[in-house]
Amino acid sequence: CAAGRLAHAFAVGLRIPYASVRRRPHAGALFDVENTVDRWVKTEHRRYREAISDCEQALLLSPGSSEALRNRSIARERLGDYPQALADLSLLIDREHPETRLLRMRSLIYRKLEQPELAEADLRRFLETRPRDAASWNARGAVKLAQRDVEGALADFQAATAANPLDLDGYNNQATVLAESLNRTDEAVQALDRGLEICPQHAKMRASRAVLLARQGKRDAALSDIQLALQSTRDPQ
Repeated sequence: CAAGRLAHAFAVGLRIPYASVRRRPHAGALFDVENTVDRWVKTEHRRYREAISDCEQALLLSPGSSEALRNRSIARERLGDYPQALADLSLLIDREHPETRLLRMRSLIYRKLEQPELAEADLRRFLETRPRDAASWNARGAVKLAQRDVEGALADFQAATAANPLDLDGYNNQATVLAESLNRTDEAVQALDRGLEICPQHAKMRASRAVLLARQGKRDAALSDIQLALQSTRDPQ
């Protein structure tokens, strides 16, 4: 599948970016916002359809491609084609694919298909199965955090970076839990330090560190991080 399309389309769901919603102080502002949102949604839907096409081309070349099946499932789910998304995930799970996060993804689709018993069964299996990859550790940690198992979530996020020391999501997730749930700001900053050593231009992580440094009273360091974060967001790369 086309890496650029998938990286953009699969990072999050259909969330409207703040910058795309323009506000004007006149009576037509509401229509301006609605038109902007409508265009953005159509653009995202086109990307998902293109991603599905890319994945299907990949499957023609390599019928057993797990990555293509997984990404096609995500794109189908985003477009509301839940039965086909479910079929792709079930095929991967039946093959005993190592990414346990697929169980969480299928659980969410079962919810949307109003099959709560199957959704709960997949969720239980997901939480009881030890992940083997960073993305699955992060996914399980997110579920535990939603269930208010803060220490369990932190342990999973730490396991993510142990599985893959280059996993930026793991460091960011650790920092979030340490700072916001456990009030361990120093350790949160250290987690972001490690992430920024790997990717110095990561604007979100740098902005998060700026907030924590400001809480610690390190004004100059916080301002420096904010300036670098703004510079990164302006960088066309």
